[in-house]
Formats: sequence, structure tokens, C-alpha cells
Amino acid sequence: MKEPSYFYEDYLRSRGFGIVCGVDEVGRGSIAGELLATCIGLPTGLDKKNIRDSKTLSEKQRSEMSNYILENIVAIGFGSASVEEIDSLNVLEATKLAMARAINTCRPKPDYVIIDGSVLELDTDIPKSFIINADSVSVVVAAASIVAKLTRDAEMKYNLHEKFPMYGWDRNKGYGTRDHYRAIEEYGICEYHRKSFNLGKHEWKKT
Repeated sequence: MKEPSYFYEDYLRSRGFGIVCGVDEVGRGSIAGELLATCIGLPTGLDKKNIRDSKTLSEKQRSEMSNYILENIVAIGFGSASVEEIDSLNVLEATKLAMARAINTCRPKPDYVIIDGSVLELDTDIPKSFIINADSVSVVVAAASIVAKLTRDAEMKYNLHEKFPMYGWDRNKGYGTRDHYRAIEEYGICEYHRKSFNLGKHEWKKT
């Protein structure tokens, strides 16, 4: 398994950039709930421990690493795109919107951001680089992926699941599992489902 390093962060700092942040998103492939992006900066020389792509960690490991990251951050910002924005813009444009919001609300303001993916343009004046699978090579991007996933999972599990428990969002976090689609067959879709996604011929039924 490839482990992320501080290679990019150290290079950028050697070029005079002080606060170097990583940016990643979660929820892009979900059929329900918002899309969330996080911008994270870590101090120079911090032990990276088990900070790596959130998809390679267990829920317990993500929780432990998220706590560790949040105890040591030098900068943080969150940005989201709502279900309505995803449906009206499309998921790619919504991803760009959430990432730009995370960067532009990050405090302190980053001097440079490393962004996971290849969207190539964002509405921000912060110097930036786009790297495909950056969460597997950059520690700050991996840190952003962990905090983003844990934050969004908690929203789905503890907030939205309480409103619509029949969809099993405490387990599937809004993704299109077999049980989730079965629940849609039985109950229809709700206000938190992305209507622009392929959800069959279902309509919103208030429950």
C-alpha cells in the first residue's frame, strides 16, 4: 500500500509558501445528502502516523486520525454543496463549488493548496495544484479526506438518519446500496435524495 508523504508540502515550503493545505471531497458518488469538501493544513514535521486515504482506513482508524489531525491543524476550512445545488449544477460543478468554498473559508488563509482530482479550475485566487489521487501521495490531502469523510458520515448517521431512518443512512451514508434502493422502492425518495441521479421513476413521498 502506497503511503502519503510530505514531499509536495516540503517542496512548496522550500519555494516560500508558508501554509500549505490539502483539499479533498466526499459524497460525490452518493445518491443522497450533501457533498462536503475540507481544506486542511498541518504543521511542518508533524508525525504523519496513520494519516492516509480515508478509504483505506476502518471507521475506528478514521475517528482516531481525525481527532489527531484536529488537535494539530494549523488551518481548516469546510465547504459544501447542497442537494439542490448538485441537482441544478451537476455533480462536477457542485464538487468545484464545495472545494472553492472550503478553500475560501479556510482560516488562516492558505498560501498554497494541493487539490485531489483533475477539475483544473476553481473560483479561488489561492495558488494551487491538482493531483489525481493526491490523497494517496500527500499527507495534507489525506488528512482532508479523513476529516471530510468523518464529518459527512456523522451528518448522515446522526442527523439525517434520525429524520428518515427507513433508508438506513446510519449504515450506507447515503450511497446506493441494495438495501437503500429497496427502501426507495418501498417509500419513494425524500428531500435529501439527489433527483438528478438515476433513482428510477420514483417521486418524493413525504413520510
